[in-house]
Amino acid sequence: MRLPPRFALVPIVALAILLISGCLATPSPTGKNPNFPHDAPAGGQTFAQMEESIAMLPGIVTAEISGYEQLNLQGNTGVGIDLELDPGYQIVDGPALLTFLIESAWSVREGYMPNTSISVSFSTDGDFDVDANVYAYEAGWDDELQPTERSEWNFGFSRANVWLRNIGQDTQGQKNLLRLGQWPGPVPEVPQGAIIPRK
Repeated sequence: MRLPPRFALVPIVALAILLISGCLATPSPTGKNPNFPHDAPAGGQTFAQMEESIAMLPGIVTAEISGYEQLNLQGNTGVGIDLELDPGYQIVDGPALLTFLIESAWSVREGYMPNTSISVSFSTDGDFDVDANVYAYEAGWDDELQPTERSEWNFGFSRANVWLRNIGQDTQGQKNLLRLGQWPGPVPEVPQGAIIPRK
């Protein structure tokens, strides 16, 4: 049966999309796209090991980690680490804590290497004196102090994006990559005393 002209174009368009996105590349043994770094044979740590090290931090109620599994159509992927803090604890060394989390994300050898950003967020139901953007600035992950929005919807929430590629004229992304080094990076030590009980 001959398809009407508009339907005959569908397979051609679909093929073009696959070619543009790189989805027709022969999959690696892991099923990942071989055109992008993924599943390093050695170095760093596993995803489960990273989860275990983050769980060692005091005062963490939940830790949700996303990323590593798939690319978008442009071949990009990032990592997100979302931590909920126990209201009975407070962060006293934010730069050290943020650096630990960023380096932990970079040290995971499983899945795709993040190539856009590593974002870290903090939330709590109690007193909120956390500013992730200040931590990123003081730790040298951002060359400019980004504004922190406060509203009734996000007062108990703060997020910092650490870029792994340059944005416009800003070269901080390249600086961050040089600082992190080869992927996967070394496993960072859990910072002691970065989170303590409130008095």
